[in-house]
Amino acid sequence: MNPRPSGRGGGQISDLLELCISIDKEFETLRDMKIEKLTYYAVESRYPGFYEPDLEDAQEAVLIAEKVRESVIKKLKLS
Repeated sequence: MNPRPSGRGGGQISDLLELCISIDKEFETLRDMKIEKLTYYAVESRYPGFYEPDLEDAQEAVLIAEKVRESVIKKLKLS
């Protein structure tokens, strides 16, 4: 799997993470979660024939997204 390179308007989750880290270093913990995979799943899987995740990939994406969500909610003190 090769996520598309970052770029202006590229919608890369890794770009968003870098912005968050520049504001608050605690967001560094999200790097270990492989969140860049979420961009790939979100973008490539929208187009038939380009990428269709299998069950294992889909489950991995859900787990990553849940961990990121929990971290952000905790950070924002919403729970």
